[in-house]
Amino acid sequence: MSPNQSPHSNPIDCETAQRLIATSLDDLLSPMATDELSYHLAECAACRGYQQALSDTDELLASFGREQQYIANSIAESVAAELHSNSAVSELANGNASSHQHHPTRRGSLSVLLVVASTLMMALVALWIAANPDNSTEVVNVPEAVPSEAHETIAHINAATGPVFVRNDPSADWQEVALLETLGCSSGTSIRTGEASLCEVETESGGIVRLNRGCVVTFRENNSVSVESGEIYCVSSDSMPIEICTPSGAVQSPAPAITDMPIFCCPTSSACSVKTETSPTPAWAEVACSQGTVRIAAGANESQLTPGMSLIVSDGEIRPGNADDALLKTRWYLPLLALGRPEHKVEVDQRVNALLSRIGFAKASFLYEDQIRELGETGAWPLLHMLSDPDMKQVPQRHVAARLLEEMATPAMAKQLLSLIDDSEPMVRQSIAVALHRLLDGPEMFDRTWWAGDASPERDRVQEFWQQKITRRE
Repeated sequence: MSPNQSPHSNPIDCETAQRLIATSLDDLLSPMATDELSYHLAECAACRGYQQALSDTDELLASFGREQQYIANSIAESVAAELHSNSAVSELANGNASSHQHHPTRRGSLSVLLVVASTLMMALVALWIAANPDNSTEVVNVPEAVPSEAHETIAHINAATGPVFVRNDPSADWQEVALLETLGCSSGTSIRTGEASLCEVETESGGIVRLNRGCVVTFRENNSVSVESGEIYCVSSDSMPIEICTPSGAVQSPAPAITDMPIFCCPTSSACSVKTETSPTPAWAEVACSQGTVRIAAGANESQLTPGMSLIVSDGEIRPGNADDALLKTRWYLPLLALGRPEHKVEVDQRVNALLSRIGFAKASFLYEDQIRELGETGAWPLLHMLSDPDMKQVPQRHVAARLLEEMATPAMAKQLLSLIDDSEPMVRQSIAVALHRLLDGPEMFDRTWWAGDASPERDRVQEFWQQKITRRE
């Protein structure tokens, strides 16, 4: 078959392709599915990037050895504690796929937690253990680089993985600074990261701006950030938005006045990533929204993004961006989270939960149920996180997950299971009740149908019994 000819009349879409990519790493795709995926990858740069990211992660994990792989349930129980542990971890169990015939659109194996945090947990643990064993950053101390105290501080550099350079005047030389605690920045301060370092800056309003390797930005008053080159990720606070300016050439060429620069506005409680390139011309900037909304103004053109959307601004035009997975798109700043700062714990928890949820969704979509059962507790945690994920409330795979948890859930899951006992779906409620009844030994009077409808005295009594048993265990 010609590489430019689809093996079927209805080529697969990106969502299906990315699920098949995960399965293909185990070499378990049928010939037909392999052909469909190959055709899609030949035409889709975004999915080729996704495939490369997962392949790179597999290589990274292999390079650190199996003894450093985290088992999913221990991470879900205590992410922060596990990040600070150098203890060896047992090998992840693998599903026995040899006894099953796989269909191209049904279920194939998934490396068992394929990337059990393919982009976070494993990579983050590897970075934590190998790159930052003492949780420190060694940088040359150059006190002269600290901004003058005569100027009002508008932001602080509060974390870095390597050398950071600052200057207060575009005509001044860059000076390397030591990040002993935090470093104040006044309006007009430019920050540059080294070719192998990242840094995090917090604005006075509580917004966060993370700089990728080789990035240059300038901080100005009123929560304004000018990105001269490179890539940033920003999260606005709940009290003030962040305004991001990018190279003027991204709007039109030749470069216009600074007021015509593309403006990306992160309203309150929003998050986005912005990447700029100034060569080859014309310059361009890509913005991707991961939380809340992001407004774009490029000359006379305006647009608005919601989570999952991406746009590219170039030469005054706005066009769709790459449909990359948000978690993969921001994997570059994981070494910053690996520094173990207390304020990062919530974000680490959220990323781990989101990744476990996606892994659970992939398992319920592509594995046979008996394959998932063979994974035991390692396979149960992702299913539980999928059930708890608000973004997964409408997917039919929740029913598969709930049914499997009736027999696969372990005592360590009881508290999270109880939080799902009032789920909006009767079938899910009943399965959760059966799991809790098994795990908590009673009470003697129990009927799963009590959870098929509205609350009742019998149901309330049983839930109170479960709550008391869980409390005593804690």
